[in-house]
Amino acid sequence: MDQIHKLAFGAKRQIENYFDRNGGCLAGALDRVEEIIEICRKAYREGIMENTLKVILTETADHRPLATIQNFPGLDADLYPDQLRRLAGALLAAADDCEARDLKRKHLTMVKKAYPL
Repeated sequence: MDQIHKLAFGAKRQIENYFDRNGGCLAGALDRVEEIIEICRKAYREGIMENTLKVILTETADHRPLATIQNFPGLDADLYPDQLRRLAGALLAAADDCEARDLKRKHLTMVKKAYPL
């Protein structure tokens, strides 16, 4: 996510500079915005955002398996089919690991895992 923020702040600076250099010409600045949006889309498609799904494997008080996803893409996430497949694969791996844990212990435990996307 940090790289996306850097892209956004860099884009903002570029637009402000273009606007200042061209005497406040809004039309040119808007063209620059479209260029920058396309750069961000390309970066998103190439996986600059997150390349790992971070999960905490634990269990409930009644010893049922439980997984907490720490960096889920969020609501209304735009994902391409290949990204959906990678996310689905990581989620299936997390589900398998969650169910494979020994849950008959006396104390609750947590394991942090990272699944490549």
